[in-house]
Amino acid sequence: MVGRLDSTLQTIKAIHEPVSIVIAVPMNYTIQTEIDTNIRRIHTMLAQLVGSERGEIEVLSYGDGGRALVAQPFTSDPAKAASAIAHLRVWHGVQSSTSELSGAIARAASDLETRPPNRRRIIVAIGESSTELANAHPNVLVYPVAP
Repeated sequence: MVGRLDSTLQTIKAIHEPVSIVIAVPMNYTIQTEIDTNIRRIHTMLAQLVGSERGEIEVLSYGDGGRALVAQPFTSDPAKAASAIAHLRVWHGVQSSTSELSGAIARAASDLETRPPNRRRIIVAIGESSTELANAHPNVLVYPVAP
């Protein structure tokens, strides 16, 4: 998953415009284990992506009966975003589903509507490989990152 996330973030980095990114993270054990193992690498990836005031990141978690929770509001500080990702914890018995991801995508798109109009609006949906999400919302790019 981290390799795919890195590839996705490199693609986003190639966009030469300011960006607002929501990273939607499912609350499940597989993803949490990968994050715990690779959080320093994730921090480095985020720092390269939003360095020099080029962008901002919001971290959302999903998987609690369809709710999407903001773990970190939009920030240009990659350390804050990485810390929020690192501190996400699975709630016992909670697993994510495609319908819960749809709720997270809707929340992320809504949050992105509040960002400055000169920014590209991007959602990185971790834990999902569905290409049908790619056209989920107008004016928002959705990148699925499967584990």
